Amino acid sequence: MKRKLSLTGLMIAIIVCFGLTLTASMSAIKVSGVVSDEFGSGIEGVEVYCVQDETNSTTTWSDGSYDLSVMSGQQINARTPDGYSSQSDQTSSPISSINNEVNFSFHSSSE
Repeated sequence: MKRKLSLTGLMIAIIVCFGLTLTASMSAIKVSGVVSDEFGSGIEGVEVYCVQDETNSTTTWSDGSYDLSVMSGQQINARTPDGYSSQSDQTSSPISSINNEVNFSFHSSSE
């Protein structure tokens, strides 16, 4: 006796929801922000990168702003530019669709 496999409406709904959850968690999120000094002036040429994939990076424009796309849940960081020192951990919180603006601040090195 052969059994016929049939999916109920509930089973189909679970499969569809599970598939959508996986798709949503793997989507890229645009992150933007500004890298500035202690006076609020933007710093040009600072590398902003994804912590989990350092090949995914960009550099800041003349006004210190940047745009970068990362996967949901990843973190970004900014490399300390020449002539500046990092005053604290500059790694962002995990990026989500709610948190998509990340700013970094560096202080001039005292001589």
